[in-house]
Amino acid sequence: MLEARIQLTRHVKQLLIERLNLSLSESDISNDTPLFGSGLNLDSIDALQVVIALETELHLKVPDSQLHILRSVNTIVDALLEKGLQTPQNAHAPLTFSSALDAR
Repeated sequence: MLEARIQLTRHVKQLLIERLNLSLSESDISNDTPLFGSGLNLDSIDALQVVIALETELHLKVPDSQLHILRSVNTIVDALLEKGLQTPQNAHAPLTFSSALDAR
């Protein structure tokens, strides 16, 4: 499980850097740095790009009620692991949030 978290964390950081054209390296992004506000200072357009990237690359559908997973790299990775994604390579079927998760 730890190896899966490490792989997914690297992949999410790479995804953020590439999709948002960030002038950062993976090591510049702390796993718990807020993606918005005082952290990476992303905006709503960046949020949309992140959601699209998660849906197209990792098949994670993020409904409006679950946008809180975009708080940090760790919260994104937690959501991916919770949905059963162990490595970026096994992201072939859509991962969706159940109504039990929506109730949070």
